[in-house]
Amino acid sequence: MSKKKNKKSVANKNAVKSDKTSHKNAKNKTEKTSKKVYKDDFLGKDIDLSQTPFEVYQDVRNSNLPVLREAYELKNHKDIVDQEDSKIEDIISQEVDEAELEEFLNTVKKEKEEFEGVVNKTIIDEKLKHPIYSHAKPARTGLMGTIADVFESDILWYSVTFSLVLGLIFFFFNGLQPLLLANYLTQSKLQAQSLESDYSSKVSSYFTTQNNLVQRFDTYNPTLLCNQQELYINFEEDLNQAERTKNSYFPNNDLISNPSYNNFFLDEVDTEYLVVTDAYKSNLQKYQDNSQDLISTVNYLEFRNTILNICKALSEQPRNLQEITLKCSEFALSLSELESMGTPVFYPDIEESIESIQASCLAPNELNPSLFYLTVDAVMFYRPSFDAVNAELIELNNDFESKYNTFMLEMDRIYDDKISLFGLWYIMKYDLS
Repeated sequence: MSKKKNKKSVANKNAVKSDKTSHKNAKNKTEKTSKKVYKDDFLGKDIDLSQTPFEVYQDVRNSNLPVLREAYELKNHKDIVDQEDSKIEDIISQEVDEAELEEFLNTVKKEKEEFEGVVNKTIIDEKLKHPIYSHAKPARTGLMGTIADVFESDILWYSVTFSLVLGLIFFFFNGLQPLLLANYLTQSKLQAQSLESDYSSKVSSYFTTQNNLVQRFDTYNPTLLCNQQELYINFEEDLNQAERTKNSYFPNNDLISNPSYNNFFLDEVDTEYLVVTDAYKSNLQKYQDNSQDLISTVNYLEFRNTILNICKALSEQPRNLQEITLKCSEFALSLSELESMGTPVFYPDIEESIESIQASCLAPNELNPSLFYLTVDAVMFYRPSFDAVNAELIELNNDFESKYNTFMLEMDRIYDDKISLFGLWYIMKYDLS
C-alpha cells in the first residue's frame, strides 16, 4: 500500500511539475509573441491579453470586490473563493484564443454593468432609509404637537404663500391702483376746469370790447348841427383794447395736454381730454379772426371823423371852397388807409353812402349842402349789428361747454367702471420720459 501510495504521490508531483513546466513554456512562448493590450473602461486600466485566462480572472475579481460588505456580507468568503478558484483554475488554466478571451471580457463587462446598476440602486435606496438621511423625528402628541405639525406642514406654507401672492395682487388692483386712478382723474378734472376758466375769461373780453365799440356809434346826435357834433376821440384807447383782445386768443400751452399723475396715465382719459382741447384751440382761433374785425371797426370810427370835418367846414363856411377841398382831401386819404388796412364786415352796408360823399368831394363847388347833409346822416347814424357774428360765437361756446361737461361726466363714468368687479383688472400706463 505504501508503495502504491508513493507512486501515486510521485505521479502527482510529476503532473504538477509538468503543469508548471507547461505554464512556464506557455509564458515564454507568449512573451516571444507580440503583446496585444485590451483597454477595460470599467476597470480603468489596460489588460495584457498575453496573460492566462486565470490570471485575468483573478485581476478582475480582486479589483471588483464588494465595497459595502455590511449590506451584502458573504459568509465564509475566503473558503468559498479558494474552492471556486481551484475549480476555475482547472477549467480555464488552459490557453485560450485571444479573440475568445476578448469576447469573454466584453461579456463580463456588460454583465457587471447590468449587475451594478441594480445593486447600486438597491444600496442607495437602503442607505437613504437610514435616520441620518431621512431625519425622521418621533411623532408628536398633544395639542402643542398638533400645532407644531400644522406649522411644519408644506400645505400650510403653500397656502400662506398663495395667500400672500393673491393678497398682493388684490391690493394692487383693488387698493393701490384705484387710489392712483382716483387722484389721476381728479387731477384731470381740475386741469379741465382750468382750461374752461381760461376759455371763458378769454371769450368774455371779446364781447366787452365789442359792446364798448358799439356804444361809440351813438355819439352822433341828430338834434345838433354838424359844427356842434363831437368828434371820436377814443381811438388810442379803443385800438389798444382791441389789440389786447386779439392777442389774448393764443392757447395756454400749460393746459393743452393732460398731465400724468406720478407718471401714471390712461389713454382713454387723454383721448377725452384731447376732444376738449381741440375745441378750445379751434374756438380761440375763430375769436382771434373776429377780433381783427374789432380793430377794423376802431379804424372806421376814426375814419368817420373826416366825414364829420367836411360837414363842419360846409356848415361854418359854405362858400370857403379851399377849406372844403382840404377836408375832402383828408377824407380821401383816410378812406384809402381804411381800405388798405381792411374794412369791417359791416362796411358794405354804408359803402354806397361813402362813395356818394367821395363823388361830392370831386366837385366841391357844385356840392349841394342839403343833399350832402342827408348823405352824412346816413353814414353817421349807422349803428352796426354783430348779431350774426355773436350767434356763431355763442354756438361755439355752447359746443365747447358741451364737450367740457361730457369730459367731466366721462371721468366719473371711467372711475365707476374701473372700480367695478369686472372692470377692476386693468393696468395704468407709466410714462418713462
